[in-house]
Amino acid sequence: MKFRMTTMAQNENYVNRNTADVELHVCEDGAVETSFDVDATEETYLDVDSSAGKCGRYKIYVIVAFIAVFATIAAFVVYTFLGRDGAEESLSSTSSSISGEVDITFPYTSTPSLTPSQFPSYTKEPSSYPSTKPSSSAYPTTTPSKYPTTTPSLTPSSNPSYSAMPTSSTSPSSSPTASASPTTSKFPSSNPTLSASPSSAPTDSLAPTYAPTTASPTRQPTPHPTLRPTPQQIKGCVTNSVYDEIDRDIDRLQNRITNVKKKAHFLGGIVRLVAHDFMDYDQNDFDSPMGPDGCFDADHPANAGLPDDIWCDDCLLTELYEDKYTHIGRADFWIASANAVIRQTSVDNALDLRDTFEWGRKDARSCSGSGRRVPSPRGCDQTRAAFLTRMGLSWRDATALMGAHTLGRGDEDFSGHHGTWVGSNTDALVFDKAYYDEVLSNSWRPRNVDSALENWTTGDGEDRVMLNTDLCLVMDLDNMPCCTGSSCTGSGSGLSKCPLLPENHPRSEAFEAFEEFLGGSDPNDNQAPFYNAFRESWRKATKVGQNNLQPLVDSCDVDPI
Repeated sequence: MKFRMTTMAQNENYVNRNTADVELHVCEDGAVETSFDVDATEETYLDVDSSAGKCGRYKIYVIVAFIAVFATIAAFVVYTFLGRDGAEESLSSTSSSISGEVDITFPYTSTPSLTPSQFPSYTKEPSSYPSTKPSSSAYPTTTPSKYPTTTPSLTPSSNPSYSAMPTSSTSPSSSPTASASPTTSKFPSSNPTLSASPSSAPTDSLAPTYAPTTASPTRQPTPHPTLRPTPQQIKGCVTNSVYDEIDRDIDRLQNRITNVKKKAHFLGGIVRLVAHDFMDYDQNDFDSPMGPDGCFDADHPANAGLPDDIWCDDCLLTELYEDKYTHIGRADFWIASANAVIRQTSVDNALDLRDTFEWGRKDARSCSGSGRRVPSPRGCDQTRAAFLTRMGLSWRDATALMGAHTLGRGDEDFSGHHGTWVGSNTDALVFDKAYYDEVLSNSWRPRNVDSALENWTTGDGEDRVMLNTDLCLVMDLDNMPCCTGSSCTGSGSGLSKCPLLPENHPRSEAFEAFEEFLGGSDPNDNQAPFYNAFRESWRKATKVGQNNLQPLVDSCDVDPI
């Protein structure tokens, strides 16, 4: 059978587009005889079996069609891969003759099997491959590797030859192959690859390996710094810096109050809060000694005014504590605040009670009945019972502590005792010895006699006050009513003069202390006697019933063991 077809003819080293006349003969013994007339000038014979003799000619259309289709596809692929210029260059460097013989046999009854390993599919490679076009040797022959080719060797192209086959083999193998030596890589593959066919991508055996030559730095875990355990805080601890901060905060609070009368009430009220906290101490009551425990009986008349103006939900001092200082005890906070008030209002800030302060008091949640222990202002029997009998102090101590009345004022809306203990509201903003001077230098007369609000006043009686517990420290009030001062009996008052305490009187110690705190016989500004005595008495009173108190520290941190 004869037919004409246009094909892409190729051999080992070149390709060409040709028009060929094909004649196919099938012999009786299964041998195939085919003749090609390339460009009608050359004839190539594929003599399968030269010893077969004469053979009949049969029309095998399937084989012819298969060969035609395959030749066309192969030519298209080669042309596409090399491009026109590469194909022409390859042709110019090789012989124009394509004649040759290949000895193959296959059963007459079967169609030749073209396996993927014999005819790999090629696609255009990415731009990362070398720009030099591979020669046609990149396409393996259809002849199994165990059969040596009979095609004459052609002169190699001047371009480097690239082979898709492993470099350790001159021909493809149909068996799975593995590299003789592992690929060096900083990033090993998770699964080794065994290929049953040559890689479809040409490999440049002459060019450098395109794998990364420098490994990425190994990401070593960053060692965590040795973390020192967070130091524990001593519960309730008060540092020097906290103590100083409380002092500054109290100063800010009082500067917010512009009314002198209200400011005197506020400052004196803080000191009174602390005094009413420690004056309920009873050293003889082992079950409930109380004392400075951050608690007072808000419902008792003795503490009137404190829960209204000093320690309440919307009171300045309470808000300060809740905002900043709940890490320390209330009792410690109250005393530190009172210390700040006394220092700031003392003359030249001379009375600094820092060295008397210690922290660690245990706050009480409730102290019902404590108001009954606070001395009432009715007389010195109350003073003796509270300061001497229950608190264990002396008359000297009691007299020094009573000197705190120089600061602040009483209010009839709270305690019922109205007025200042010193000359004016402005004088009531200074913590000094004026209280002692006022007791002895003024003429005091009683008012509201025989009532719960019995007290003393002087002058026009509008805004001055003294209590029985004040005057009884130097005068005998057993013969009430009486008055004090040289002119108290005049103008038909009908009052006798209250005598001073004699030397052998049980309260003579208080009288002597009173005279000492005056600082001398004549009017003077000597505050030292009073300040020194008050410092020691305050130290004692703020520590009654407390054990294991600690001085101020620079840090409250405790390193864990």
